[in-house]
Amino acid sequence: MTDPPAAFAAPASVRSARDLGWRRVLVVGSANVDIRSWRLNFELGALVADPAFARDLEERFVRDLAWSREVTLEEVDRRPWRTRFALGVARLLSPIL
Repeated sequence: MTDPPAAFAAPASVRSARDLGWRRVLVVGSANVDIRSWRLNFELGALVADPAFARDLEERFVRDLAWSREVTLEEVDRRPWRTRFALGVARLLSPIL
């Protein structure tokens, strides 16, 4: 694995892309596939019908997987109480932030 680009503290990544396996048409954006995201409608997505773009994005996604790491439940449970509290407050207030 090579180092991330110097311009980034962490490597850039594909945050959200759906239907990459289709390789012809995909949705790119911030939309999460859950009822809260759909009801609050704070998300954005674009339908792209371009096989070359789909292939490029799929390659980027696969490359990003190399930079990923699994976060275990035990690791989450070991977070300090202040971190857990702050994340809970952020989750609660996310519709208005």
